Amino acid sequence: MKSEKNYNLIFSKRNKYFNKQKNILIGRWLTNYEKNKTENIKDEIYEYHWLDKKKKLKDSKYIKKVYLRIIKNVVKILNRLNNKRYNKRQWELIIGHFLHHFIFFSYDRWKTICNINNKYKLNKIDTFIYNNDDFIPHDTEDFFDLLKTEDWDNWIISEIITIQNINSKKRKINFKRKQIIKKNNTFKDKLLKHISSDNKAKYFLKNLGLPKKFILNLHFKLNQTVHFYNSFNIDKCKKNFKNRKTFRTLSSSDKFEDFIYKTLPFILPTSFFENFKIIEKNLKFLNWPQNPRIIITAYDHYLNEIFKVYTAEKIKKGSKFFILQHGHQGHTKFCLTNSYEKRLCDKYFTWGNKSKGKDIPLFITTNINKTINKIENQEGILISFTEFTLSPWKQQDFPREIETNEMYKTSIINFFDLLNKNILKKTTAKYYSNRNKNFILKDLKKKFTQIKYFETNKIKRGYEISGKYKLLVETTNSTGFIESLSMNIPVILVTKKDFFTINDEYKKYYNALIKANLIFFDSNRAAKFVNSNLNDIEKWWSDKKRQKAINFFCTNMCRHEKNFSNGLNLMTQKIKKLNS
Repeated sequence: MKSEKNYNLIFSKRNKYFNKQKNILIGRWLTNYEKNKTENIKDEIYEYHWLDKKKKLKDSKYIKKVYLRIIKNVVKILNRLNNKRYNKRQWELIIGHFLHHFIFFSYDRWKTICNINNKYKLNKIDTFIYNNDDFIPHDTEDFFDLLKTEDWDNWIISEIITIQNINSKKRKINFKRKQIIKKNNTFKDKLLKHISSDNKAKYFLKNLGLPKKFILNLHFKLNQTVHFYNSFNIDKCKKNFKNRKTFRTLSSSDKFEDFIYKTLPFILPTSFFENFKIIEKNLKFLNWPQNPRIIITAYDHYLNEIFKVYTAEKIKKGSKFFILQHGHQGHTKFCLTNSYEKRLCDKYFTWGNKSKGKDIPLFITTNINKTINKIENQEGILISFTEFTLSPWKQQDFPREIETNEMYKTSIINFFDLLNKNILKKTTAKYYSNRNKNFILKDLKKKFTQIKYFETNKIKRGYEISGKYKLLVETTNSTGFIESLSMNIPVILVTKKDFFTINDEYKKYYNALIKANLIFFDSNRAAKFVNSNLNDIEKWWSDKKRQKAINFFCTNMCRHEKNFSNGLNLMTQKIKKLNS
């Protein structure tokens, strides 16, 4: 049942705010961030739909189904516009990373507006009109930069309100942003190609996320010359709206899916259409392998448009495409990336998982041949936390908007509150900052002045500085926790069940860690554990049953390769075997 009184919908900081009227805000990120505080006591704040884990899982499945229908349908149009005969797999390699994120972000906003419109009687909504090409990105990377702008949210929500026929008034917005597009450098590539010989390598190893020394030796082991691969940049181009609107000929009885078709002309990156032929034409100037039997990457199938088009062409000619695992994301139910990657590749090199199908078990690539230098007088704990975004962001198990950030912050504060004073004095907090205003850090610094704080980046790993501390404490089920476990470094995970949703096939491994008291869903219980065990943490860690649980997890999920040569030989052997 709808509210009896009318509300003004506030979905942007550009919206007119009514002090003496009732307002419904789509989220607390539009306020001063203080819980239960807005400018007007008459204001209400929308209760974010995905705070309900069951709804989040149900919607995640729906988004996946919509994505699979859309990718199937847009292939025909992309082939016609680009004069290609690519199959679904080849186009999914090129546009998949963009498309599934666009669908996910759009559905999140779609759900918000639907729920508010169903619950509240709304006054005429202040919406915004932008130029048709304001949100057409240059490429996938540029698309993600656009997603970070408030104006992208303003645009997509305005479009949703219009398509849902909600009463609104439109206001023209002059949107200007600094779009950094690297200058066309194809002349250098043409020159390099002219003076260099053809690359006849059987294996194309691109951005593997492995140490340079390892990659260099891997080339030698595979009996091929090391190349310093070139690339090229493409200039900004004029948009062809006449052909872009072909996507609007697609339709669906599903209203949200139909909305995506109607919106695609104004969001599809130029690298998939106007610039596609230019990319294709300039591939011949690359010094990349002409006819590789195997192409391997860990990252370039996400944002590297040149690599994606090159790989699609080589797959057509019979090349095999392998992906190397680079993080823990595939362990969770709310990550679309893993299933999408499995469809793209012929084989998937894992960190140890031996699932049936395309998986080939290797080892963790981020800590190969790494050891920890422990100092004699280790003391205290090192706790890691992340400043996640406050407005809805990527599809993940972690906090992804302000309410889940609040839960995350409260859990950390509760943990610190119950730590013994002597332990708290010897505690160090390592944090990774993001685009928000240090939402967690400022409260921690204010309340816990005795703790040492330092900012880190994703390049510096937690295990690299672990030697000073008796115990590591991770606050999300992330790569940092996995890496430390694999190296048998004393570590515990203190998180909330809201941020912990494991794929069914991996539950038995995680359950072993839970039973061994390595994973805590109650920060109070975790603090009491630290108080009782920190002084003799090595004895606790070395317990036979606990080590058995750790070994069970690591053998199947995150194998640490201590020996450089063994890791090199194993990877070489696996690649050569798959080439035979």
